Amino acid sequence: MKSPLKIIIVASGPRHRSSAQAGILYHCGAFGGEGILLTGPSNPKGFFENWDIKDLCVIPYIERFLPGRSRGNEKRKSIDPKRAPVPFEEPASFYDPPHFRERVLEILRRQGWDGEQPLFYKMPLATLMCSVWHHAFPEAKWIVLQRDTIEVRDSMIRQDWLAPVPEGEEQTHGIPYVQMYEKALAALRQQADVDWRPADMEKLLSGDYSEQKALMEWLGLEWNEQAVKRWMEQS
Repeated sequence: MKSPLKIIIVASGPRHRSSAQAGILYHCGAFGGEGILLTGPSNPKGFFENWDIKDLCVIPYIERFLPGRSRGNEKRKSIDPKRAPVPFEEPASFYDPPHFRERVLEILRRQGWDGEQPLFYKMPLATLMCSVWHHAFPEAKWIVLQRDTIEVRDSMIRQDWLAPVPEGEEQTHGIPYVQMYEKALAALRQQADVDWRPADMEKLLSGDYSEQKALMEWLGLEWNEQAVKRWMEQS
């Protein structure tokens, strides 16, 4: 009998160190697809992002429901937070693009998934459509990343692709782009049928791996402390 699908989704805002979390999943035996460590024009540092899922599954949804993002050789635009719907506020049918689950799994099979390995997917943009992933993969286990708000704010203010922050507002936690993700994460955490656990990235960055070890046990992955430590030294 075929084993039930095991899929792990990393939910986070930008600058939450989701790549560090994805690397731990990878080094503990989860499959995220081929090429997730390779670099390229749209992915200069690797970042553990699955380009095919991003281009064929995530971006089409983002472009349809979150206007403001451009592609190709056009100048990059950030999403307009004022136009971003909060996940789970619409009827379930709104979040169920045709064949989304089948499309994601077919991409992973084509990339070498054997049908048995635990899967993982991470990309901050996907957090804005977490309701889509939940409806497509109700059996998924979610890791919801937590980071110090000031660290995230200070990092985001330095990003030249964001709209300028009004004078004085940078001293608050009210950067609209950050708030957009915070609302999405809050909506995810409030769903009673979502199986999730938090991951304190400040604890991980300080060298405390106890929470990560417990997370891997919860996910059914084999904890590989040596590989995790090597990865964190590199990342």
